[in-house]
Amino acid sequence: MKFNHIFLSVALSAALMGGFTSCDDFLAEDPYAFVGPDQVGNDNAAVNLWVTGVYSKWANDMFRWQNFPRVLEMDCDYTSGPDWAFSNLGAGNFQGDEVADAVWKGCYSLINRANVALNYVNQITGADEKVKANAIGELKFNKAFAYFMLTKAYGDIPMFDVAISEGASYEQPRRPIAEVYAEIIRLLEEAIPVKQPKRNMSRTRFVCLSTNTVLATACSSSSVR
Repeated sequence: MKFNHIFLSVALSAALMGGFTSCDDFLAEDPYAFVGPDQVGNDNAAVNLWVTGVYSKWANDMFRWQNFPRVLEMDCDYTSGPDWAFSNLGAGNFQGDEVADAVWKGCYSLINRANVALNYVNQITGADEKVKANAIGELKFNKAFAYFMLTKAYGDIPMFDVAISEGASYEQPRRPIAEVYAEIIRLLEEAIPVKQPKRNMSRTRFVCLSTNTVLATACSSSSVR
């Protein structure tokens, strides 16, 4: 009898709680493994998270498996020396080795991630303006350097002004090399004024010298073409 009384009390409490809770509340899930855009934050730390997420594409998509240097440096001993180079790439079988498209896939993943980060960093209102400006400069540098590597490797290439998640189509026409270099120069010229000196920032990943070096190379390559 006592057990039935306890059971009825629990059932009644659950019913009363259900009356104050909507169905949507039961269906809502809190992320525990991955952080969504709404959980990143609205401060300096959030800005750094977005930028770090972009740099992670370099590690995961290119340098992690040592894919990045091989496809552009086929003449060096590091690439042509190992026996695997002669079995696939070295023998002209470019489709038989996954490193052949490492620059294409890796750079476009980087560009898309940078576009996503630019969108969200621009929406952050709780960060210091210098921190935001520095981050935007770094993100634009990453886009410019990715385009630079792509056009060196493939010539005419597609370009993406916004991320796929923001409505950009996967199907983009190849743009002439001159237009690509013009976009590279524009991005770098916008990145240089807002990039803060390394001594002024607690966390920075590249210095203005890197930007100016790529800009000078892009300008010279553009004028030659």
